Amino acid sequence: MVEGERTGLRLLLLSSEVHPASGWGRYTLEFCSALWQKGVDFELHLPRGACVPEVAFREAIRTDLPAWRPAVRWRVWHGLELRWAAHRIARLQPRGPAPIVVHALVEYYGVLADRLARSLGCPFGLTGHGTYMVQPLLLTPDRFWFRRVLWSAAFLVLVSQCTAQEVRRLGGLNDPSPIHVIHPGVSSFHLESSLRISPGEARRALGLPEEAPVLLSVGALKPRKGVDVLLRAFQQVLRAEPRAILLLVGDGDRAGYQALAEALGIRERVRFLGRVDDELLGFCYQACDVFVLLPRRIDAMFEGFGIVYLEAGAYGKPVVGADSGGAAEAVRHGETGLLVPEGDWAAAAQAILRLLRNPIEAQQLGEQGRRWAEAHQWDHVADQYLELYFDVVRKNS
Repeated sequence: MVEGERTGLRLLLLSSEVHPASGWGRYTLEFCSALWQKGVDFELHLPRGACVPEVAFREAIRTDLPAWRPAVRWRVWHGLELRWAAHRIARLQPRGPAPIVVHALVEYYGVLADRLARSLGCPFGLTGHGTYMVQPLLLTPDRFWFRRVLWSAAFLVLVSQCTAQEVRRLGGLNDPSPIHVIHPGVSSFHLESSLRISPGEARRALGLPEEAPVLLSVGALKPRKGVDVLLRAFQQVLRAEPRAILLLVGDGDRAGYQALAEALGIRERVRFLGRVDDELLGFCYQACDVFVLLPRRIDAMFEGFGIVYLEAGAYGKPVVGADSGGAAEAVRHGETGLLVPEGDWAAAAQAILRLLRNPIEAQQLGEQGRRWAEAHQWDHVADQYLELYFDVVRKNS
């Protein structure tokens, strides 16, 4: 597809935020940045009062959506405000020859995308990121309007095959043709940062000993991320490697997990760093020897994909993950890292020690992880979406 074709398309994108501090915000920021660099014409609609950073595509941002919510439930007025927002946005759209595609980048705005597309007479689609794509299908009355959104969408993009399977099952989609699996992209910042910073520099910046084995985990401090499993695995790692250090990056129940680390007798070897900016996160990735994230399924909540595994790979780091949800698609077992059974901290400890004791294997996994990350650059992800948009437009014309 040539660049000229791409500029003949107009996108109306709906999201909850555009900021690197959150998963949805990062996804929106990176995706829109890639589209902007390709010269694609789009508007990004965000909730009223949303924090908008200085970005290259600032002129394309509109803050006119109702607040994001995890569900509508029985609050009828929330559904009505979504419909009214769709009417208002449609009324302000300029008419022109370029075909329009409406795309909700977060699940809650799917019903708004449906109504907006109906008003404009154009196709719409929805991207689902895991748990938040499945939860509306389990709630009353959300399942009724959300199923209609799924059935009406011209395309559904899911971040993993695992998520796609759940949506097919719960959404009652007899025709799977609208479903496409497109993995999230890796920020170019991490791919470039990995070449700018040496492990030694990173360790000095973080105040870490040069020779100590360093483990890193990045993710919210909550049960679904398996933080307790990781702490118990690290307790076993320390018995064999008493100088090891664990870095935990992410917000959440810090006090609760600090208390668990204290009870396990490992508190002094665990550093809770909270939320960090990209620069400091890059230092953390580069400083570690092994990246570890051990998610698990809790009821309908599961790991949609796990972009942090690929980010670690961008720095050439081997990873240890749990065979749970979409994580098994982000980690290629035996190629970019090792997968262990969900909730099995003993197996996780063994996998970590295996990589610490076998630097050649760890380096090989890290090198392949780097290539896996490069294959997921946002430029490539945007190309997959553009192919999908134009295919939808052709079928709708």
